[in-house]
Amino acid sequence: MEAKDTPSQRSRTTLFAVLLAAAAVILVVFGLSRRRKRKAGARPESLASGVEAHGDPALGIEPGSTVVAANAAALLLLGYPREELLGRPLRDVVPPDDFPAVEANVALALQGRQVGFELALQARDGRRIEGSAQAAPFAAAGAGSGAVLSFREAALRPPEFDAETVSAAPPER
Repeated sequence: MEAKDTPSQRSRTTLFAVLLAAAAVILVVFGLSRRRKRKAGARPESLASGVEAHGDPALGIEPGSTVVAANAAALLLLGYPREELLGRPLRDVVPPDDFPAVEANVALALQGRQVGFELALQARDGRRIEGSAQAAPFAAAGAGSGAVLSFREAALRPPEFDAETVSAAPPER
């Protein structure tokens, strides 16, 4: 003789199936949410993508002071087309009198330090653009290393900018 499912057994089975399906949906949603968060907080994979993601005008500098990346804001500020700026020495966009201090600060960033300093840039048309800069190290697995040099024009600098922590020359060791 075969045992028949009672209504209470069928409702328990149905309840179990519904709970199992709900748990599966929750796990899928949780996994997608974690993946999105991880992707949103991920470091850029290359110096160029790190520079492109920067809000201020920014240049990607490799050892040897070569400009290897520039975001749209930097290209607009300096007046260069991308293909003309990339590969140029940093010396071409910094006035000669200011270059030694800029080069020293970029060297500190290439060694892993983040440095803030006053900076002047020289646009393609010869204009001198005064402001403040941050040179920060950049390293990505398998992508080499470099520095991100970001710039904010003096006229656009926020009032809370702390001029006491900024110097034209690198700090002495």
